[in-house]
Amino acid sequence: MATTKIWDIKGRLDSLINYAANPDKTDGIVAFHAMQSFKPGEVTPKIAHEIGKRLAEGMWGDRFEVVIATHLNKEHLHNHLLISWC
Repeated sequence: MATTKIWDIKGRLDSLINYAANPDKTDGIVAFHAMQSFKPGEVTPKIAHEIGKRLAEGMWGDRFEVVIATHLNKEHLHNHLLISWC
C-alpha cells in the first residue's frame, strides 16, 4: 500500500522545484506551466477560474492532471495552469 506524506515548505520554492525537476530523478519534462491573463475589470475571480477550468478541459481533457490557480495579486486577474506530463 502506498504511503503519502504532506508537509509545509518554509523556505524557497525554487529549491523544491529544482529537487523535483532533477534530471537524475526524472525522465525529462515532468510538467508544463501556462498562464492566462485578463484585462483589469474584464472578469470576476469566479469567472476567471471557470474560464481556466474550461481551457484545461478543452485542451487536456482527462489525459493529464491540471492544477489551476487564479491569482488576484495584480490589477489584472490571471490563471496559472500546471499541467502534469507524467
